[in-house]
This record gives sequence, C-alpha cells and structure tokens, in this order.
Amino acid sequence: MIPQRGVYTVGNRQFFNKVPALQYATETESQVTWSYGDEYFSQFDWETEPTESLSQLYIDRCQQLRDDYDYLILYYSGGSDSHNILTHFIKSGIHIDEVVSFYPIEYYEKKHGANLSTDKKEMQNEWYYTGLPDFKNLTKLIPNTKLTLLDYTRDCVNLDIPDDWQDIVGEVLHANIAKRTSIFKDKNLLLQSEKGKVALIHGIDKPRVFTVNGDWYFAFLDLIAGLTPALPRSLLNSGAVTEHFYWSDKSVKMLIKQAHAVKKFWLSNSTTFPPPQQKKISFEIRQIYDNITRSIVYPYWRKEIFQIDKPTSLWFNDTEIWIFDESKKVSTFWNDFYMQLTSSIDKKYMQSSLENKNPDGFVGFWSKWHKI
Repeated sequence: MIPQRGVYTVGNRQFFNKVPALQYATETESQVTWSYGDEYFSQFDWETEPTESLSQLYIDRCQQLRDDYDYLILYYSGGSDSHNILTHFIKSGIHIDEVVSFYPIEYYEKKHGANLSTDKKEMQNEWYYTGLPDFKNLTKLIPNTKLTLLDYTRDCVNLDIPDDWQDIVGEVLHANIAKRTSIFKDKNLLLQSEKGKVALIHGIDKPRVFTVNGDWYFAFLDLIAGLTPALPRSLLNSGAVTEHFYWSDKSVKMLIKQAHAVKKFWLSNSTTFPPPQQKKISFEIRQIYDNITRSIVYPYWRKEIFQIDKPTSLWFNDTEIWIFDESKKVSTFWNDFYMQLTSSIDKKYMQSSLENKNPDGFVGFWSKWHKI
C-alpha cells in the first residue's frame, strides 16, 4: 500500500510527514522531492483508455473495499468527492456500514441560524441546507447503515487534542486541530477495529490533469494527499486502515479512465477558457477547473446543491476562524505554534493567500507525471 501522504526524500533520508521533512531540508539546505507510488503507477499503460465506464469502475472500487474489510466507514461532507462514492455504494446495492459527518453543531445552535448566505464564514448553512437534509434522506435510502454526526464544538474550544496531534493533522494546520483528531474518538470505531479490519474511506480526490507542450499528463499533488488525517498512535496496531477511494494503488483503471475523460473534454471543447497547465494558478482559477472536472468525472453530481464559497486561506481557514473568538486557549496555542513553525522552515517552502500576506500554507510538490 502507498503511504497515505506519500514519501518525502530529503538528502539520504525519507519522511512520511511534510513538516519534519521541510524542517530537515531547512536545517541541511537539502533538496526535497516527493513520491506518491511513482514506481508502482509507472508500470501501467496510461495512454490506453480502459473500456469500462467510470460508473462501473467506481462500483468495482466499492466492491473491492467491501470484499477487503469487515467494516466500512465513509467520511461524508456532502461535497462532490464523497457524494460520488456514497451514490455508487447505494446504486450498486453494496452495503456500507457507517457514514460519518462532522460539524460544530453546538456552536451553530448557539450562535447562528440558517440563512441563504454563501459567504465562506457561513459554514453552518451547508449543514442546514445540505448535510442535515442528506442525513434525513439517507435514513430512508440506507436504513441498515449507521449514520454518525460528530459535533466537534467542545473538542475545538477546549483544545482537546492528543499528544501526537501533529502526526495526525500533518500540514493541514487550521485552527480546528481538534476537529481533525476528534474523528478518531468515536467509540464505535474502536469497537469495530477490535472485531476486524476497518476501512476509513476518504474522497481523495479529483484527478489532476494538465497539458505541457501539447502533451497531456496526470500527476498527484501532495497538498491533496495530505488532507486526510493520519491514524493516531492508539490505532496504529488496530484493524483500522485509511483508504483514499480514488488515489489508491487499487484504483489504477479508475484513475486512467478519469484522466482520459478530462483530456477528451478539453480536446473536444470549444470554450475559450484555456486547458489546465502545470503551473501555479490562483485559487479562483483552480475552483473553475475543479468545477469543470467534477462535472466530467462524477455522473451523479448535484449541480444545484447549496455550497458556501470555498476558503482561500489554508491555515487561517475562514470556516473555522470562529474558534479563535470562542477560545482564548486556542488562540494563544495557535499563535505560539505558528511562530515556532514559521521560524523553523525556510520561507521558500511557504505560500500566502491574496488576503493574507503572512505564510498560511506550504508550497505543493508533484509526483512523477504520467503521460496520457
């Protein structure tokens, strides 16, 4: 199995977490490279499109997970990636044991009511207009599936995090550190891992396809692979395994099919909008490409779904900035950690958003390019 966040090589050392890799690179003034199963994926013929439909390949992945594990947990946001997974489980009749969503419900009920604003600070609206209706509908569609809603309000405000929180969250260093660690506190997860193999399924991610000098390529990006929380030490020897539904060594045909679908769209499309390039682009342009890609590769995507505007900042995430106002403890802890982090890593490895000139995330690293 490919390491969850890939492998960083710095000098003659390898790292499975980006932060210590960049700290070591800064200390030794060494070059950083990143691999996400480069040798494995290079064995396949990326230039020949599989004959199966995308839906069939999604169903095959659902069945493979069902066959390999005793208990399947899907982390569900209602967004395009996780919605596509859940839809194919339901339409194929393949049982999924548990669907988990997480929101700061207690905070929403205390401070907010629903409104129709799509402002990125109004995350509660996605719960009221998307998450909650989805859960109500799922109770009818899949009554034998356990539906779990994790409220992380108190964990965040109280900064209730384990000692190994940095290993768990990786480079996703939002104010909501406790949110990303609290998903492992579900007693049902611990109970099921004692009984057998448990798959923690995450919708990582839409295909990254781009053109360079007339040729087309697919590649993985570490910023995306790093979005998934890593297992805490307490679960490392359990039956729990993190599974990227799409970016997996078991999903090669799916990835190749997705890549060709995206390539064919751009080659046949008459739009004046330029095809994706392998270069740094603005957040707004990336959102346009992602919207186009999801419409190509996810056959059941709900275009009419209510969604707020996506945050443009990586670390100072607008949807979670409420925690600073609610908790002096979190604000002090985060500011101290931020100063420590930014002083131990060379600024060339950091990036800033247009709204915030201070470092608010790391630069991305690409895997090997696979020509399609």
